[in-house]
Amino acid sequence: MAEVAQSTDPIDHTQLGDKWDPIASKLYGPEVRDAVVAAAGLDDLPSGSLVVEIGAGTGFLTDALVKHRKNFQVTAVEPNAGARASLQEKLGHWPNLTILPGTFEDNSVASGSAACVLGTMTLHHAVDLDLAMEETARMLSPGGRAAFADIKDHEYGNFVTGHYDPRPGTNMDDLKRSLEAAGLLLVDGPRLIGVDCTEKAKVETDTDISVPVFLVVGKKALQAA
Repeated sequence: MAEVAQSTDPIDHTQLGDKWDPIASKLYGPEVRDAVVAAAGLDDLPSGSLVVEIGAGTGFLTDALVKHRKNFQVTAVEPNAGARASLQEKLGHWPNLTILPGTFEDNSVASGSAACVLGTMTLHHAVDLDLAMEETARMLSPGGRAAFADIKDHEYGNFVTGHYDPRPGTNMDDLKRSLEAAGLLLVDGPRLIGVDCTEKAKVETDTDISVPVFLVVGKKALQAA
């Protein structure tokens, strides 16, 4: 059975918890998850490697990680107690899954332990992007990769408030600077992947929302420069 650490939420970004699944399915599709998995180079990792997912939510990406043929040890980090409970209900029977409370900026993953750190549509929940990338670098083992897909910065205020987002997407130039400042080598991107996160207007006076999704991949050097 999966190990689930009990804790109060460090930061409850969404207040949506286990209600997120039907919402997310209307915003974006599995191609976002597939892009992250492909870019992370998971097939090249040794079997049983530790893979860390930040902002696991209710298991959109986690499902693919625990079922990967390389039998990874997967640590799913998620701040929302409701989402963690839903994730436990869905995937808790997988013995290679550990579910932890935490955020990009504050989590209990051991330093230098992760062969890969991943996230889908979660970077814009990081209040401090610099600290988020510093923590990513801390978790990674030498040569480890980080791969993230997220929505780029936008001006849809109702999209932010409706999803309890702390930031209106992620600026790709800011992310590049934060990633490199944390000592990570830029491997791919940030680049748009030709997919949008979309939401239909709820009333006729509103407009449909469409925000491009981007991908970024970084790598921790094998040794300090």
